[in-house]
Amino acid sequence: MKTAMMKLVAGFALTLMTTSTFAQAPVCNNQCLSDIAKAYLRDVAKQDSTHLPWADKVRYTENNVAMMIGDSFWGAGPGIQDGGLLLTDATTGNVVWFGISTEHGQPAYHGLRLKVGNKQITEVESYIARKEMPEAFAVTDGFKPDASFTASVPATARHTRC
Repeated sequence: MKTAMMKLVAGFALTLMTTSTFAQAPVCNNQCLSDIAKAYLRDVAKQDSTHLPWADKVRYTENNVAMMIGDSFWGAGPGIQDGGLLLTDATTGNVVWFGISTEHGQPAYHGLRLKVGNKQITEVESYIARKEMPEAFAVTDGFKPDASFTASVPATARHTRC
């Protein structure tokens, strides 16, 4: 009887721990991620990183090259054109933006991924396709994401992550 009771208590405790782990809301929800990404885009255009919520350690890469925040794109007179596509995933703490940025007035396609933990930026990954990179560059005039990318998918048509 004592063994059965111990198993029951252990099973209950395990269930409670598992449930609380999965039931916890993310520290930074989709709105939080969106706000951080918009602040990042705004501040990079100002060339001012001092107001962003940086973690103590941040990994920053641009076109697969690790560098310091403030180098390369940050120092190239950057601009961010209106529009683009912003996608958030509160489950993983990732937010991505695809759009058009400029360096010294020259347009480039820009893919950005931010990793956010505890409402702080821990990773920045940028890929910037400049005109000198013909394999990844197309004319930017009139660029607009397809409307289907921002359309809501009915709940019955959604797939799980599993």
